[in-house]
Amino acid sequence: MRSCHASIRSIPQKPKGAWHVAWLLGILLCLATTDMHAQAPYCLEGRFGAEDTLFAPEDIVLDFDVEYGRAINWEGREDTLRLDVWAPKPVRDSLTLRPLVVYVHGGGFRAGSKSTQKGRYWAEAFARRGYVFASVDYRLGWPFEDSCAADTTLYMKAVWRAVQDVRAAWRFLADTAEAYGIDTGAVFLLGTSAGSAAGLAAVYNREGDFAPYLASELGPLDGSGNDRPARSFRPKAIVTKSAGVAGLYALERHNAAHLLFHGTCDLTVPFYEGPVFHCYAPDRFVYTYGSGRIGEALTAEGRCHSLYAHIGQGHGAVADDTVVVYGADFLAGVLCDTCALPERIEVLSNLNVCSNRADVRTQVERIFPNPNNGVFQVVLAGPRDDRILIELLDATGRIVYRSTQDFTAPVESWTFDFLGLASGLYLFRAGNADRFTTYPLVVHDGP
Repeated sequence: MRSCHASIRSIPQKPKGAWHVAWLLGILLCLATTDMHAQAPYCLEGRFGAEDTLFAPEDIVLDFDVEYGRAINWEGREDTLRLDVWAPKPVRDSLTLRPLVVYVHGGGFRAGSKSTQKGRYWAEAFARRGYVFASVDYRLGWPFEDSCAADTTLYMKAVWRAVQDVRAAWRFLADTAEAYGIDTGAVFLLGTSAGSAAGLAAVYNREGDFAPYLASELGPLDGSGNDRPARSFRPKAIVTKSAGVAGLYALERHNAAHLLFHGTCDLTVPFYEGPVFHCYAPDRFVYTYGSGRIGEALTAEGRCHSLYAHIGQGHGAVADDTVVVYGADFLAGVLCDTCALPERIEVLSNLNVCSNRADVRTQVERIFPNPNNGVFQVVLAGPRDDRILIELLDATGRIVYRSTQDFTAPVESWTFDFLGLASGLYLFRAGNADRFTTYPLVVHDGP
């Protein structure tokens, strides 16, 4: 796409008469329709889009294991914080400043690396399309043994440390932008799972959004890792896979465009909402609003975004090359200021892990507390939205309660209040047709 400068250069040096009027009108129209911020020079044919592999693999240079800071990890030892920077070789690139993609990997805040196969594939793919790509490691670690009895306080500390490190990495990249040929006015965020959560929090959240003990014990969000000059992390667009936020209200603080990838049957980070790791009991983990709810909030704001919903798929939904194809075109659209209006893309797959299983029905996963005083919570899981029959039977088999409720896949938690129910053994049944889940329920007097 030609810029206003190209239009100016294409006309005579001293336009006169009708030429003069036409020239002025043309320049005014060009200025009115062209974004004069940093992205204007990047609206280029043959670069940044999915099909625009402008550079060969040998044209890409990697600066590996660059130290961006140091900080104390969860075990009390100092970690060296590192990132990798991939970019077209300056001698092969006509641009001196390039847009930057900051990638934050996933792994539940206890695993993962900037140097995984996924990270390397995305780094080369985006760098070959003309972006600078920075892949960030951050502090990991908290005790988790695939159990919902893990310490949620330690989990939140792991989240806090990750957000501190993402912000420290951004301060480093902004401060060294000239060395890497980065335009700090054209920055994007790419995150997966825990990396999505950490990246979104680094962009949208403030310290006051978190419990006070985190800052008092671990230091402020912006005071860890390095002493590079303070810089707010404000990417133009954010691409996430299996993303979740603790509060939708924070999304109003920055007007970034969003591309969201998520499986609708994700039981690690919910597509709509619920606790992470599908943990309701004995400890309910952080309540999270997933890509489905984020998309609804962005639609209500009229924000530019696309939601790629992989129907029936779980946490591993969406292939790496799909993220490149959709992601590169989405970012190129942002650079050209042609970002689409709210869009939802729904994709079905023959490898459907959830909705293709016709023999699987909605069922009760747990009831807690049990025993109880008649007030308890029921967690149900299933592959599709359903109409559920609920029954409570006493020890003789007599039905003492019956109702139907609408279930929204993949997980819901319902609270029942039978305070005053006589003490004894009951059976709680939930299901439909000839398929029910039956749980014993003990009711006793007292709190």
